[in-house]
Amino acid sequence: MHEQEKRIKEQRTIEANRKKLMGLDGKLGCILKYLGEPLIRQDEGDWFHSSRYLDEEDSRRETTWGGTPEEIIEQIPTDDWGDLLPDECYRSQPVKYDTEEIGMVFDGLSSGMNLEIRYLKQDNLLTVKHEGRLVYREVAGELEAYVPAPQWEDMVNRLFPLAKKREVTAIGEAVQQRREKNRKDKLGFLEKLRTKWGI
Repeated sequence: MHEQEKRIKEQRTIEANRKKLMGLDGKLGCILKYLGEPLIRQDEGDWFHSSRYLDEEDSRRETTWGGTPEEIIEQIPTDDWGDLLPDECYRSQPVKYDTEEIGMVFDGLSSGMNLEIRYLKQDNLLTVKHEGRLVYREVAGELEAYVPAPQWEDMVNRLFPLAKKREVTAIGEAVQQRREKNRKDKLGFLEKLRTKWGI
């Protein structure tokens, strides 16, 4: 990295910190947590598979292997890439899929904003795209790209108070649930003492 680029990176890091954009505790992270949706990966074993399987009737159907080579090839079951289907495709039982939350995403299109905020856990990668262009990129707490512009930063500043309000509500609900659980635990303990020891 050139000396000039290092200076620009330091300046942008200071600016992003001053605007409270950096990290999951910043504005972007708050928007993700309270206005975003989880990113879910779904797979079967180690490889991604199509969930389309041949019906039992299709697998038992007799094929006519006569005709031209093109007609014979058309009768052989293949996947979308033309590969022969393995025996696992002839299943009568549903396939169990493994799902895992791999991050979070906020897509502002439903709010009329061409803004996407995305976080991937595995890479500890936080990105912001405005109108399809990458305008912010942070990896493991280190700023790698930041294009300050009022167009997308104003959107973030409009979304942040709403996210903060939801955060306060969620924290209040969690505290209330904890208090209620503690109260029930105490009542349960007293009831246990009454029934066991007659107190």
